[in-house]
Amino acid sequence: MKQTEQKPLHALALNESGVVSEIAPECRLRSRLRSLGLCEGVRVTAVLRSPFGDPVAYEADGVLLALRKRDCEGITVQTEGGL
Repeated sequence: MKQTEQKPLHALALNESGVVSEIAPECRLRSRLRSLGLCEGVRVTAVLRSPFGDPVAYEADGVLLALRKRDCEGITVQTEGGL
């Protein structure tokens, strides 16, 4: 049985995917991210991590976005984990 988990976008491990469940109103890049296709209901995957861990490249709806941890703290994703 699979169980869902809510976590911040920056907590995704490499090659882990989740569906965006919320972009907080106080997220400073909210409108910019939405215009690039990162919005609620979109599946996002962490695909590359820089050598020092920040920024991380995420793939969302065919778009590759490099985001720093501070820029994606207001983004919550829902992941599936196995039991």
